[in-house]
Amino acid sequence: LTIGFASRLAGRAGVAVALLGLTPTAVWLLGSVNPNGIEIAAASTLWLGLLVLVDRPDSRATAVVVATAGTAVAWARPFSPLITLGMLAAVGLLTLDRRRVRALWRSRPARVAVAVVAGAILTSLAWSVTVGAFDTFIGRPDPSLTPGVAAMRSWLSTQDRLEQMVGRFGLLDISLPAPSAWLWAAALGVVVLVVM
Repeated sequence: LTIGFASRLAGRAGVAVALLGLTPTAVWLLGSVNPNGIEIAAASTLWLGLLVLVDRPDSRATAVVVATAGTAVAWARPFSPLITLGMLAAVGLLTLDRRRVRALWRSRPARVAVAVVAGAILTSLAWSVTVGAFDTFIGRPDPSLTPGVAAMRSWLSTQDRLEQMVGRFGLLDISLPAPSAWLWAAALGVVVLVVM
């Protein structure tokens, strides 16, 4: 579905960009028994499905896929409703003008898809609050952790995180060579710069 939406949006160039977004690690996770595979597939499909829906609001098939993918993303983890909301907001802010908002509002399939995703976000948030999912804490609290120290630790973890996103497999013990992760990131950076 992701590749099909990319093709509908931008032809071969769209397919190339969508494939660039599916890193080797993402493809490996899609084929494993791992909830990350479902999240990755649903999120990439939702991103591109939303873009197609903005462009073609009367497509029932696209609306069904957006509703399904949006529900899967929203229900994946406790913080997933916030991620789903962020995806909706990003696509809205970057693509919608008055004409498109009117077209979406006039389209019953688009309204139903957005309502389904909104319902999934609300039910997921309600569930997470009810069961106390936001109250869990993994790790030990560190009172000496200031925002500056946290930012530095995060920056120092960039190489490891990039390698995990692009090319770490198995039980995190098999990796692509380190330069491949940076080359992948550079290619994505070029795409972002061209699009902007």
